Amino acid sequence: MLVGVTGTAGCGQSSAAAAFGSLGAEICSLDAVGHELLSRRYIASALAVSLGRPELRTMPGEGIRAALRGEAFADPELMHGLCAVLHPRMRRWARLSASSLRSRKGIFVLEGALLIEMGIAGLADSLVVVAADRETCISRMVERDRIDRLTALKRLDMQLPLTEKLMRADWVVWNGGGTPLAAVQLQVTGIYRHLAGLPPVSHV
Repeated sequence: MLVGVTGTAGCGQSSAAAAFGSLGAEICSLDAVGHELLSRRYIASALAVSLGRPELRTMPGEGIRAALRGEAFADPELMHGLCAVLHPRMRRWARLSASSLRSRKGIFVLEGALLIEMGIAGLADSLVVVAADRETCISRMVERDRIDRLTALKRLDMQLPLTEKLMRADWVVWNGGGTPLAAVQLQVTGIYRHLAGLPPVSHV
């Protein structure tokens, strides 16, 4: 079974994915796939052409991420060029991976904030949306990514609103402000056991 775990930036979906992993699911982060692609020379060359930035050809993946991280969310045209190179390849990888996993036993989790936006949420047998209030998401991004509030707001506004993502959800995990990690783990445990055909945990 392939489970998609998504949400808005700063919702803490990686914590939910890690909770699935602690229960035995195999986890793959869509961000990790993007990072791996950026380390490939042919991707660097394609970005250099798409963005009109020839210096990217000789940069390592980490250098490209550092160079574009701050600019992409402030420049819609640059973001469009970046996505035009990466997203088709990420979608192709997701389709091939989903197809190969059909013959394997177990629960596999694909985690990424843009599963719905990229059109690959439908590959999952079940979609989990991690939800948090907007202010908590902003605060987490500011602290985690060392960005200012305006940049965090732009990042959120480039994604589908949480309300639209919730309409696609098969399951919802609440991870708003003040939610302890143990509560996220408990919610995920209930979902995991249901998907795995296991009885619910007794609290008696």
